[in-house]
Amino acid sequence: MTMLQLIQNFDRLYQEQVPLRYATLQPGHDFVAVDELCARLQVDSLPEEYIALYRWKNGQQDLPDGWVSEFEEDAWYESVPLDDTGHFVSIESAISLVRLWREIKAGKAAANQPCYWKEGFIPLLEEQAYGLVVVDTRGYFGGKAGQLLYFDYKCADGYTVVHESIARWLETNIALLERGVFFRAESIKDIQTRVRIGAKLNGKYTKRFQNPLPLE
Repeated sequence: MTMLQLIQNFDRLYQEQVPLRYATLQPGHDFVAVDELCARLQVDSLPEEYIALYRWKNGQQDLPDGWVSEFEEDAWYESVPLDDTGHFVSIESAISLVRLWREIKAGKAAANQPCYWKEGFIPLLEEQAYGLVVVDTRGYFGGKAGQLLYFDYKCADGYTVVHESIARWLETNIALLERGVFFRAESIKDIQTRVRIGAKLNGKYTKRFQNPLPLE
Protein backbone atom coordinates (compact mmCIF):
# COMPACT_ATOMS: atom_id res chain seq x y z
CA MET A 1 0.00 0.00 0.00
CA THR A 2 1.08 3.56 -0.61
CA MET A 3 1.54 6.01 2.25
CA LEU A 4 -1.70 7.74 1.27
CA GLN A 5 -3.62 4.44 1.37
CA LEU A 6 -2.16 3.59 4.78
CA ILE A 7 -3.19 6.98 6.15
CA GLN A 8 -6.69 6.65 4.69
CA ASN A 9 -7.16 3.16 6.15
CA PHE A 10 -5.87 4.20 9.56
CA ASP A 11 -8.06 7.31 9.52
CA ARG A 12 -11.20 5.28 8.75
CA LEU A 13 -10.58 2.55 11.35
CA TYR A 14 -9.49 4.98 14.04
CA GLN A 15 -12.49 7.26 13.58
CA GLU A 16 -14.88 4.29 13.63
CA GLN A 17 -13.46 2.77 16.81
CA VAL A 18 -12.65 5.83 18.92
CA PRO A 19 -14.53 8.92 17.71
CA LEU A 20 -13.72 10.80 20.94
CA ARG A 21 -10.00 10.35 20.55
CA TYR A 22 -10.24 11.00 16.82
CA ALA A 23 -11.73 14.40 17.64
CA THR A 24 -8.51 15.32 19.51
CA LEU A 25 -6.44 14.96 16.33
CA GLN A 26 -5.50 18.38 15.02
CA PRO A 27 -5.74 19.64 11.42
CA GLY A 28 -2.73 18.85 9.27
CA HIS A 29 0.38 21.02 9.08
CA ASP A 30 0.80 23.07 5.88
CA PHE A 31 4.60 22.70 5.48
CA VAL A 32 4.92 26.04 3.71
CA ALA A 33 8.31 26.72 5.33
CA VAL A 34 10.10 23.37 5.38
CA ASP A 35 13.62 24.79 5.72
CA GLU A 36 12.59 26.85 8.74
CA LEU A 37 10.87 23.81 10.27
CA CYS A 38 14.00 21.69 9.73
CA ALA A 39 16.03 24.33 11.55
CA ARG A 40 13.61 24.38 14.47
CA LEU A 41 13.58 20.58 14.67
CA GLN A 42 17.37 20.53 14.26
CA VAL A 43 17.35 18.06 11.36
CA ASP A 44 18.95 18.19 7.92
CA SER A 45 15.74 17.17 6.14
CA LEU A 46 12.28 15.78 6.81
CA PRO A 47 11.37 12.26 5.64
CA GLU A 48 8.62 12.24 3.01
CA GLU A 49 6.60 9.86 5.18
CA TYR A 50 6.81 12.30 8.08
CA ILE A 51 5.52 15.11 5.87
CA ALA A 52 2.67 12.94 4.58
CA LEU A 53 1.67 11.89 8.11
CA TYR A 54 1.62 15.44 9.44
CA ARG A 55 -0.17 16.80 6.40
CA TRP A 56 -2.94 14.43 7.49
CA LYS A 57 -3.00 15.40 11.19
CA ASN A 58 -0.71 17.58 13.27
CA GLY A 59 -0.69 15.30 16.30
CA GLN A 60 -3.18 15.34 19.15
CA GLN A 61 -4.32 18.22 21.31
CA ASP A 62 -2.61 18.79 24.64
CA LEU A 63 -5.51 18.86 27.10
CA PRO A 64 -4.78 20.71 30.38
CA ASP A 65 -6.94 18.33 32.41
CA GLY A 66 -5.65 15.11 30.91
CA TRP A 67 -7.81 12.36 29.43
CA VAL A 68 -10.24 9.89 30.95
CA SER A 69 -10.26 6.60 29.03
CA GLU A 70 -13.50 5.71 27.29
CA PHE A 71 -12.68 2.03 27.86
CA GLU A 72 -11.96 1.91 31.58
CA GLU A 73 -13.81 3.56 34.44
CA ASP A 74 -11.65 6.08 36.30
CA ALA A 75 -8.62 5.43 34.06
CA TRP A 76 -6.84 8.78 33.61
CA TYR A 77 -3.97 9.68 31.31
CA GLU A 78 -1.70 12.69 31.55
CA SER A 79 -2.13 13.25 27.81
CA VAL A 80 -4.51 11.81 25.23
CA PRO A 81 -3.15 8.42 24.15
CA LEU A 82 -3.28 7.43 20.50
CA ASP A 83 -3.31 3.77 21.54
CA ASP A 84 -2.71 2.52 25.09
CA THR A 85 -0.23 5.17 26.21
CA GLY A 86 1.51 6.92 23.31
CA HIS A 87 0.49 10.53 22.74
CA PHE A 88 0.88 11.56 19.07
CA VAL A 89 2.84 14.79 19.47
CA SER A 90 2.18 17.87 17.39
CA ILE A 91 4.98 19.55 15.46
CA GLU A 92 4.90 22.41 17.96
CA SER A 93 5.33 19.93 20.84
CA ALA A 94 8.11 18.17 18.93
CA ILE A 95 9.98 21.47 18.59
CA SER A 96 9.66 22.08 22.34
CA LEU A 97 10.84 18.55 23.12
CA VAL A 98 13.86 18.91 20.81
CA ARG A 99 14.81 22.13 22.58
CA LEU A 100 14.40 20.49 26.00
CA TRP A 101 16.44 17.43 25.08
CA ARG A 102 19.25 19.46 23.56
CA GLU A 103 19.50 21.31 26.89
CA ILE A 104 19.51 18.00 28.77
CA LYS A 105 22.19 16.63 26.44
CA ALA A 106 24.37 19.71 26.96
CA GLY A 107 24.05 19.33 30.72
CA LYS A 108 24.92 15.65 30.55
CA ALA A 109 27.92 16.37 28.34
CA ALA A 110 29.19 18.95 30.82
CA ALA A 111 28.95 16.32 33.55
CA ASN A 112 30.62 13.71 31.30
CA GLN A 113 27.47 11.57 31.35
CA PRO A 114 25.69 9.76 28.49
CA CYS A 115 22.33 10.93 27.22
CA TYR A 116 19.62 9.18 25.23
CA TRP A 117 19.05 12.12 22.90
CA LYS A 118 20.81 12.11 19.53
CA GLU A 119 21.04 14.68 16.79
CA GLY A 120 18.45 14.02 14.09
CA PHE A 121 15.74 12.64 16.38
CA ILE A 122 12.18 13.91 15.90
CA PRO A 123 9.68 13.04 18.68
CA LEU A 124 6.64 11.16 17.34
CA LEU A 125 4.98 9.60 20.40
CA GLU A 126 5.31 10.65 24.03
CA GLU A 127 4.69 7.73 26.37
CA GLN A 128 3.00 9.50 29.29
CA ALA A 129 6.13 11.23 30.67
CA TYR A 130 8.39 8.20 30.81
CA GLY A 131 9.45 7.41 27.26
CA LEU A 132 9.61 8.57 23.66
CA VAL A 133 9.22 7.07 20.22
CA VAL A 134 11.27 9.13 17.78
CA VAL A 135 11.85 9.26 14.05
CA ASP A 136 15.56 8.65 13.57
CA THR A 137 16.37 10.76 10.52
CA ARG A 138 20.02 9.64 10.41
CA GLY A 139 19.81 5.85 10.77
CA TYR A 140 21.75 5.11 13.94
CA PHE A 141 23.05 1.66 14.96
CA GLY A 142 23.51 0.65 11.34
CA GLY A 143 19.81 1.11 10.62
CA LYS A 144 17.92 3.07 7.99
CA ALA A 145 17.15 6.76 8.12
CA GLY A 146 13.47 7.10 9.01
CA GLN A 147 13.36 4.14 11.41
CA LEU A 148 11.46 4.53 14.69
CA LEU A 149 13.29 4.12 18.00
CA TYR A 150 11.88 3.85 21.51
CA PHE A 151 13.63 4.71 24.74
CA ASP A 152 12.51 4.96 28.35
CA TYR A 153 14.35 7.97 29.71
CA LYS A 154 13.66 7.04 33.35
CA CYS A 155 15.76 3.89 33.22
CA ALA A 156 19.07 2.86 31.65
CA ASP A 157 18.04 -0.05 29.46
CA GLY A 158 18.87 1.63 26.16
CA TYR A 159 17.10 2.06 22.83
CA THR A 160 14.80 -0.32 20.96
CA VAL A 161 14.26 -0.24 17.20
CA VAL A 162 10.48 -0.68 16.95
CA HIS A 163 9.64 -0.03 13.29
CA GLU A 164 11.53 0.25 10.02
CA SER A 165 9.59 3.37 9.04
CA ILE A 166 6.47 5.45 9.66
CA ALA A 167 4.75 3.44 6.92
CA ARG A 168 5.49 0.17 8.76
CA TRP A 169 4.23 1.72 11.99
CA LEU A 170 0.96 2.64 10.27
CA GLU A 171 0.68 -0.81 8.72
CA THR A 172 1.12 -2.36 12.18
CA ASN A 173 -1.45 -0.01 13.70
CA ILE A 174 -3.97 -0.91 11.00
CA ALA A 175 -3.47 -4.63 11.62
CA LEU A 176 -3.94 -4.13 15.38
CA LEU A 177 -7.10 -2.09 14.80
CA GLU A 178 -8.50 -4.76 12.49
CA ARG A 179 -7.89 -7.43 15.14
CA GLY A 180 -9.33 -5.26 17.93
CA VAL A 181 -6.14 -5.11 20.02
CA PHE A 182 -4.84 -1.61 19.30
CA PHE A 183 -6.28 -0.02 22.43
CA ARG A 184 -6.69 -2.77 24.97
CA ALA A 185 -4.81 -6.05 25.22
CA GLU A 186 -5.85 -7.32 28.62
CA SER A 187 -5.97 -11.08 28.12
CA ILE A 188 -3.03 -13.38 27.40
CA LYS A 189 -4.62 -14.16 24.04
CA ASP A 190 -4.82 -10.46 23.11
CA ILE A 191 -1.23 -9.86 24.17
CA GLN A 192 -0.08 -12.83 22.12
CA THR A 193 -2.02 -11.50 19.12
CA ARG A 194 -0.26 -8.16 19.46
CA VAL A 195 3.14 -9.82 19.67
CA ARG A 196 2.47 -11.99 16.62
CA ILE A 197 1.30 -9.04 14.52
CA GLY A 198 4.28 -6.95 15.57
CA ALA A 199 6.74 -9.74 14.81
CA LYS A 200 5.18 -10.56 11.45
CA LEU A 201 5.22 -7.00 10.18
CA ASN A 202 8.44 -5.77 11.78
CA GLY A 203 10.62 -8.75 12.62
CA LYS A 204 12.43 -8.96 9.31
CA TYR A 205 13.90 -5.52 9.96
CA THR A 206 14.05 -5.22 13.77
CA LYS A 207 15.28 -8.68 14.76
CA ARG A 208 18.80 -7.91 13.53
CA PHE A 209 19.27 -5.24 16.20
CA GLN A 210 20.44 -5.95 19.72
CA ASN A 211 17.54 -5.46 22.15
CA PRO A 212 17.93 -3.20 23.94
CA LEU A 213 20.67 -1.25 22.22
CA PRO A 214 23.17 0.14 24.73
CA LEU A 215 23.00 3.72 25.87
CA GLU A 216 25.84 5.66 24.28
